[in-house]
Amino acid sequence: MAAKKPSLLLRFVCLAAVFGLLAIPVDASSIKPRGTPTPTHVVTVISEVTATSITVATQTVADKGGKVLDATSRSYLVTRFTEITVNGQRATIAQLKPKMKVSVTIGSDPSQAARIVANG
Repeated sequence: MAAKKPSLLLRFVCLAAVFGLLAIPVDASSIKPRGTPTPTHVVTVISEVTATSITVATQTVADKGGKVLDATSRSYLVTRFTEITVNGQRATIAQLKPKMKVSVTIGSDPSQAARIVANG
């Protein structure tokens, strides 16, 4: 006995369902509203300075209220070859202070700072 072919109507319904042409009612309670993400910005500041190193904290801060959402820190060795700039002027490690905004560029050795640019 030969297999029965699906009717033309059944083929249309299947194709319409696959391509989203049929409106299928959805219960509104099953749809979860997406929350609006909290607007944030990233701040990188000096958290500690010693005679031969600096520790930098990178913080993700909420725009409203200033709450710190995430924080990481990293220490860098400062050598005699490290270029240091504070407020656009050449400086020494002694002029770096905690809470200054900072940008650190590393060289071939990721544990050493090649350039430090601080403001504040």
